[in-house]
Parts: sequence; structure tokens; C-alpha cells
Amino acid sequence: MPWTGPGDKNYTRLCVTLLVIVLVFAGLLAWPRAKRMYGRWSAKRQVEHAERMLAKGDYKRAIIDARSALEADSLDIKATRILAKSLHALQSPGAASWWSRLDSLQPGDPETMIPWALHMVKVSDFTAADRILQGVKAADQNSADYHYAAARVATWKRDLATVEGHWAEACRLRPEDDSYRLALASLRLDSRNADVRKTAEETLTGLAAKKPKGIEAQRVLLGDSTRRKDWERANALADALVADAGATFGDKLHRLDVLRAMKSNRATGCLLELKAASLSNPNEFYLLLMWMNQNDLALMVSEWARTLPAETTDMPPVAVAVAEAYAKGSEWKRLQEFVTKGTWSDWDYMRRGFLARALERLDETEAASQEWKEAVAAASSRSDSTKRLERLARTAISWDWPYRAEEVMWGISGTPDCPRWVLDGLWKLCLYRGETPQLQKLSSILRRSDSKSVEFQNNFAFFTLLTRTDEGAPHLDAEKLSKENPGNTAVAITRGLSLYQQGKVAEAATVLKSLKPEILRQPQVALYHAIFLTAAGDATKAAEYLPLAKEWKMFPEEKALLDRVRVAATKT
Repeated sequence: MPWTGPGDKNYTRLCVTLLVIVLVFAGLLAWPRAKRMYGRWSAKRQVEHAERMLAKGDYKRAIIDARSALEADSLDIKATRILAKSLHALQSPGAASWWSRLDSLQPGDPETMIPWALHMVKVSDFTAADRILQGVKAADQNSADYHYAAARVATWKRDLATVEGHWAEACRLRPEDDSYRLALASLRLDSRNADVRKTAEETLTGLAAKKPKGIEAQRVLLGDSTRRKDWERANALADALVADAGATFGDKLHRLDVLRAMKSNRATGCLLELKAASLSNPNEFYLLLMWMNQNDLALMVSEWARTLPAETTDMPPVAVAVAEAYAKGSEWKRLQEFVTKGTWSDWDYMRRGFLARALERLDETEAASQEWKEAVAAASSRSDSTKRLERLARTAISWDWPYRAEEVMWGISGTPDCPRWVLDGLWKLCLYRGETPQLQKLSSILRRSDSKSVEFQNNFAFFTLLTRTDEGAPHLDAEKLSKENPGNTAVAITRGLSLYQQGKVAEAATVLKSLKPEILRQPQVALYHAIFLTAAGDATKAAEYLPLAKEWKMFPEEKALLDRVRVAATKT
């Protein structure tokens, strides 16, 4: 049908159709942009809601909203921070990865670095916390949270002077926080300065009357009185502590410690009261029995076990304490029978350990070795393997079974969360036996655990040089340490050894000559001074130091080194 003009119905329909097509086409073109804008708007609302939930302590809801926001924008810093904070509050291991991700988005930001370090302290990963704190700029360290984290790391390193400095700064920056005052006063209780100690005691006494830190302050004061054997004061403090509504079973055991130390006639009655009160609570009864084992009452534990029902004694944790009592009493046949009555679920690695010890003492060596292997394997198969292996090692030490304990300790030594006592224990053993390859291995681990320690850095360089191990750059380390620590005797020996191995014997001798005469007469220093002087052609001067060097218990490599320079000196 022909059109007659704009007023024609067909024409109008065509125009409307074209307009709709244009609008649809325009909408299709604009849709991606509109979708992005809506997504950003929605994400912003979700972040705002997540912030409110975080403030209210509804961490799970905050996590849901933050994750939704990150789906729209994976680089959203606010959402990432909320997620990290929420997971931290829930003590989730996953928090660490979100703090790390936040640091990658905003490198060096103290609002990330310090909370991240706090999280690593909370999960007892002090190596990571130390590394993170080292990245905090000096200008950003003026916060109570920073000093709290640094104090905890320094405590882990056993650097008490540094610990005190950080707690003092935390108190200065946040004086209203009783936990910081408690930590500082607890540390200063051991001060040799009478005025400092008196002030610390007054602070703790004041805190003991307050909530919520009062009971913690009471425990510190009780511990101090116990160490100083001030039994009258300890007795009064222990009675007050157990009367507190927040007292734990451990506090009640501490009171029992005090009563026994005082040889009080109340001790037996207190022990029987704790037995009656804890029989229905396996964890508390276990603590009581272990306390008895550690206080020469293992025979009483063994007697109790005969009269108690099997459902009380045959399952862990109580079964562990009963088995320990049999071991302490050398009741090996009875121990064997007790631990072969089934499995102990999560504690089965300990059951096998007890069985191994019983078999070993009953001269069934081959069976004992197999059971011990199974015990170690069972302990190693879980996510908390380090803690289980640590328990196994400590138990072997308490049994005076050193080679089994050492075997487990070496297994733990290479783990990221290796306890410091394990490394220190292995170090003492290897040092006593002169096992330099193992000392080199341990020095490498210790250096990684505390990269700022001059002692650990120097030990690594020294034993790497002495054993000629192909690891790191010991010559560069020795040179750097020498420049940064002039006058340090151990560092001077390492620097001298480095120069000697590089053929710079005259320089090696010069390094030690710079030390004070009385230091040169120390056995190990005298040894190396004699070696370097002999190598430099001054055998006459070296002869003055050789008698002193004989007092040093030489490592095999040191004996070989001395023999070589002596042979070389006779040929010239």
C-alpha cells in the first residue's frame, strides 16, 4: 500500500520500528559499560556493608560480602583488607595469604605490614613475623602494635634487653592498655635494680586488683614468690588465686606445688580433692596424673590405676599419664601389656613410643626398633606433625633414651616451625662431639631463623669455611661481618680463616694481631694465631701460642689445618 505522507499509519509504524531498533542497538552497545558501572556500585555497597559487619564483629558475613566485592574487582584494596582482618579475627591460617596479597597491592604500607606481623605472632610463626617487621620503615614503627609484635619476636629470640625496650615503648604509646603494663612489669620483676623491681611489683599488685588482667597479674606474682621461695607469700597468693572465678586447673596444681614445697599437712588433702574433682574430666585428670609423675608420685599413679575403671584409664589422654607412670616405675612388662590393649586414636604415636621403650627394656631390640619407627611415622603423618614429634622427642629425653630423641630432633630441625630448644639441643650435642658437618647444617638453619644475629651469621660463615661446604658466600659474609663488628673475637677468627683460605696468610695473621694480648692467649684464638703465624713464616712467634692452643678441644678440620701448616713450615 503506497504511503500518502508522514501522517500515514504505515509510515508511523515504520518510524516506531526503526526507533525501537536504534534504541535496542544503542542499549546493546551501552550494556557492557552499564553492567560495569552497576558492578562497581554494587561492589561499593558490598564493601560498605562488609565494613559495618566487621565493626560489629560479624566476621563471617564480612567475609561473604568482601568476597562478593572481589568478584567484581579482584584488586579492591578495601575488600582485601576486610577479608584479611576478618580471617585474622577468626584465627584462620588463610589470613596470612590475604595479608601477603594486600602487601603486593600496596607494598610497604604499615597498615598492612604491622597487622600482618601481628597475625604471624598470633599463629606463632615468629620467623615470618620477624621478616615482615624488618620491612617496616623506621618512620612507621611508632605504634604500640608494632612494638607489641617486635617484643614477642625478641622474646622468641631471647633478646631480653630488646624485649624490655619494646614493651616500654608500647606502654608509652598506649598507657591505658594493661596488657602492656603487665608484660613490662613481669619482665622487670627479675631486675637486679631494687627500685626497678619494687616498682614492677607495685604495678603488678595494682593490676591484680583489676579486671580483666587481675588473674594474670596474680599468676605472675605467685610465680615470682615461688622462684624466690617466699613460701608464706606464695601460699597467700595461691589461696587467693584459686578462689578467683577465673582460676584454672593449672592454678590449683600450682597451689599444690606450694603446699608440697612448704611440707604442709594440707598437701595430701588438696591432692585427694583434686582427684575427686577431676575424675569426670579426662583432660584435668591427665594434668593431675602428669603432675604426680613429675613430682615423684608415679607409684601412687600406678596404684590408682589398679582401682579405677578401665574406661577412665585406658583411653588418652589419661592412658598417656598412666603409661608414663609405669615407665617411671620401670614396670616394663606391665607397660607392655597396658599399651597393647588397642589403639589410642590421635595419640597412637605415643602408644607405639611407650611400647617401643618397654620392648627395648625387655631386650626385644628388633621389635622395639620397629615400633619406634612406626611411632615416628604415625607422628609425622598429621598436619601438626612438629608438635607430635616434639612430644615424642621430649618423652625420649625423659626416658634417658638420647639416640632416639636425637633421631626425632633431626627430623624436626628442617621444618619451618622447628622449636628453638630442638636446634639448641642439637647444637650442644654436635659441639660436644665435634661434628662439624652437622654444626654447619645447624648454623644454616639458625641463620635463617634470625638473619640479624651476628652470632648465627658468623657461625654459618665459620663452619662453612671450616668444612669447605659449597653453600652461600662465606668469604663475603666474613668480610662484611668483620667490617660491621670490629673487635668481635669470633668474627676475627672467621675473617682470618677466610683470608687464609684465599692465600692471604699475612693479612690473616694481621687480623688476629689487632686483638688485645689477653684475648690472643685464649685457647681457640691462640690456635688460629699460631696457624696464621706459621703459614706467614713466623714459626718462632707461633711457638709461643701452641702450648695455649693445646687447651682447645679442636675440631678434626682444625687438627688437620694445624698439621698441614706444621708440615709446610718444616719444608721451608
